Amino acid sequence: MTRTVAVTGATGFIGSHIVGRLGRAGWRVRILTRRVPASAQFADVPVDAVIGTLEDGRAVARLVHGADAVVHAAGRIKARSHAEFFAANATGTRLLVEAAIAAGHRPRFVLLSSIAARQPQISDYAASKLAGEAELTRLDDELPWSILRPPAVY
Repeated sequence: MTRTVAVTGATGFIGSHIVGRLGRAGWRVRILTRRVPASAQFADVPVDAVIGTLEDGRAVARLVHGADAVVHAAGRIKARSHAEFFAANATGTRLLVEAAIAAGHRPRFVLLSSIAARQPQISDYAASKLAGEAELTRLDDELPWSILRPPAVY
């Protein structure tokens, strides 16, 4: 039986590599994207695209429906304000976690955070990534989860 993984941030640099690895490992990959990705972007891996954003409850519900795992790689690295960082990196995480719980089947949840989260006082970005982690960990009994804190990516 093929396992299904739901991926956010799939069209980004890290996310596209995650999608490729998972697809080549035999996972059925479903992505959340604002627009249909260019066919060349995922040429070697078939993906099911759900058009929408983390704020779109219906799209997020479709994304996680029946998923065995959720990889949340989406995040805002540049913003004009504290509020924009927190809307994407904390609230977006909360909405995705809530949708995964509501789906009723306890998928494994992997959050791609940032090494910056260890020092939230350094920037709104760092604080928002730590807040996103808190949104996941406060629901400790609801989902099996992992948090990854990669360093800077160039």
